[in-house]
Amino acid sequence: MSIEGDFIGDSPTIRRYIEPREYLKDVEESRREGLAGKGVTVAGGVVSGGAGSTWQPPGCFSIYCQVHKTLNPETLVVDAGPDTHTRVDIDVGEGLLPLNLVLNLPDPNLRVVEFNVKGGGLLSAWVRIRGGSGRRLVLKLNLPEGRASYIGVSEECRGCSGERAVILESSRTLRVEEFIRVESSSFRGKNIAVAENGSKLDWETRGVAAGDSPLLHLHGLAVGAGGSTTALRGVVAVDKNSKRGSVLYGLDSIQLDGRSLMQPKLEVYTSEVKEARHYARNVRFTADQLFYLSSRGLSTREAYVLLLTGLAKTGVEDPGVSFLLEDVFRQILLKLGLPG
Repeated sequence: MSIEGDFIGDSPTIRRYIEPREYLKDVEESRREGLAGKGVTVAGGVVSGGAGSTWQPPGCFSIYCQVHKTLNPETLVVDAGPDTHTRVDIDVGEGLLPLNLVLNLPDPNLRVVEFNVKGGGLLSAWVRIRGGSGRRLVLKLNLPEGRASYIGVSEECRGCSGERAVILESSRTLRVEEFIRVESSSFRGKNIAVAENGSKLDWETRGVAAGDSPLLHLHGLAVGAGGSTTALRGVVAVDKNSKRGSVLYGLDSIQLDGRSLMQPKLEVYTSEVKEARHYARNVRFTADQLFYLSSRGLSTREAYVLLLTGLAKTGVEDPGVSFLLEDVFRQILLKLGLPG
């Protein structure tokens, strides 16, 4: 029986460029082939055990996530180690690897967690981030060319504070779903999505601000390069019982020989809100900006890198997160063949 059916939560505007059936077709082919992924290895952290297959992703709102459930993913719990950097290698080989991964951040120290996908097989994964107040995280994900894949990310913050930046670099058709809920808490997030080598990347966010004086500020940057398409979209909602909340959802796009799309939305269900803003900006660097930087001794390429890294840090408040975000994003930009 085919798993292809009704598609929920897909905007017709985005669906014109991001075709969900490509992912579902690859899932069916991978199932028929019966090849399994090779597994997960962790460096700089501790695998504290499996949580069985009963845990299910929160905020599971689409056909992609429903398909993920049917694959009976194994669940692994990873505790970030004492060092700043934790590396998680996910080897899908040429098969199918369904995976739930719980990432525990034991303290407010700044953490960098890098997920490297190896192989051209299909990955269906959900990452759940857990931690106490003051947690700070830079999460980097890298997916090479391969079959269409799916990644979900969820994080909930109740009575706490946190800041997180995600940098995703993909050379395959990829669907990303993000679920964030803050309740009487403060949370800031920055997502940078880079599609390369003619690929398609579709990232949808669902955010909820609830409780007393919640703060949920989300910023995104879509980068389309090498003939690729990157789409960032989603909805951030203020709960009807929330009071004095501050919500911001802003998206920027930059097109480097590719296409970038944005659709930010707000849903406010209460009149007792302190702030509710959203924006979408298609960024183009002017000749005056480039001329000014060239007059200061920068090449055209260096000027682009400087302007883009500045754009990447928009909305990031923690200095440590900002520094690491700039460093990682700069390394990606240097591979993209910028002008000059």
